[in-house]
Amino acid sequence: METMEVTDSKQAGFVVMRLVGTINAPQAPELQAKLMAQVDSGEHRMVIDFTELKYVSSAGLRVFLHVARSLHRAQGKLGMASLQEYVYDVFHLAGFAELFEFFPSVAEAITALQ
Repeated sequence: METMEVTDSKQAGFVVMRLVGTINAPQAPELQAKLMAQVDSGEHRMVIDFTELKYVSSAGLRVFLHVARSLHRAQGKLGMASLQEYVYDVFHLAGFAELFEFFPSVAEAITALQ
């Protein structure tokens, strides 16, 4: 069975959500719950760290879109950092690449979004 881990940390006023493993339809509700719990608790500056994410399906893309919309309504900021090329390709092929800000690293995302 495919697994996913989500951990969070704080860096320079941003919550950094580190994703490990794969995101398919079975993992999407848990991912959405964890990301939205941060937004709902007032964390409106978020960077998602994709360094160790191996795969994301369309269900995962919908989660990221939902979080991005929620942060936009809250006048927050969202950065996507350290995507593997094949994970970025999923965003690109789905037409989502223009909807998000992508950065080579978490540190670069935080610096750019300050």
